Amino acid sequence: IDFLLIKEPVFCKKCSHFVSEKSCGHHQLNNHVRISGSEIRQNIREAKLPSHNLMRPEIMKSLLDMDDEIFIKD
Repeated sequence: IDFLLIKEPVFCKKCSHFVSEKSCGHHQLNNHVRISGSEIRQNIREAKLPSHNLMRPEIMKSLLDMDDEIFIKD
């Protein structure tokens, strides 16, 4: 097993896709948008597609197809 020691993935406005700090050097120019897990979970609860810089639409559609099985129940 090889560990990939990277920080969180971000959306780069300049590259126009999801990147890590190792794959994109535009972080100094304030082009990176942090991905909010809380915002994504809220979008799932409301069955809304998030903006393109949070998650790819096809991924969200797959998650929404899971219905109630997506979240762990108490």
